[in-house]
Amino acid sequence: DDCGNFSQCSQTVTKEDNTAPVISCAANKTINCAAAVVFDDPTATDNCDPTPTITVVSTVGTAGACPQESSFTRTWRATDDCGNFSQCSQTVTKEDNVKPVLSGCPAPTASFTCLSQVPPPATVTATDNCAGTVPVNFRETQSNPGSSCNNVITRIWTATDPCNNKDSCLQVITVNDNVKPVLSGCPPPASFSCLSQVPPPAPVTATDNCAGTVPVIF
Repeated sequence: DDCGNFSQCSQTVTKEDNTAPVISCAANKTINCAAAVVFDDPTATDNCDPTPTITVVSTVGTAGACPQESSFTRTWRATDDCGNFSQCSQTVTKEDNVKPVLSGCPAPTASFTCLSQVPPPATVTATDNCAGTVPVNFRETQSNPGSSCNNVITRIWTATDPCNNKDSCLQVITVNDNVKPVLSGCPPPASFSCLSQVPPPAPVTATDNCAGTVPVIF
């Protein structure tokens, strides 16, 4: 005042940062089982710190429904200068939905006159994008087993990978013998005066294109 008496007061303004950074992770993604797992780098912003620090917290792998499938989750943390932090995660899933590839499949259809002409089953192999070489199962049925008469042979080769993706090739073979036997030794027509002059029956034989020697009924 005019006499020099005085008093004072003060105000303190405190700058405080208790807001965590905002961290953004890429969306989860699915890749082929044979591909390498690659995570996408996250980004982070903060209200005060222009460059919050991003670190990896953990990477966890989980087995899938079959040997070639799995998932991996990586978690990142963004921390500002005041120790405020937030986290986000991205999951990469390895998936196997690709069927094996068959090699050596024969023509889908074939026809033969004799069963003996039918070749043995083809050697079919299979490779898989994730499992490598996979076994091939073979199955054969005959409509008239062991016969050259109207016999339809169905052959199926099937490959299945560990994730139960499968592929097959089919061959249908028709076997039908429509060639008649060939007779040998048939005598020519003849005329005789007396029955006693008639010679005994000729020894006629027969061969068949499929059956070989076949009996002759007299």
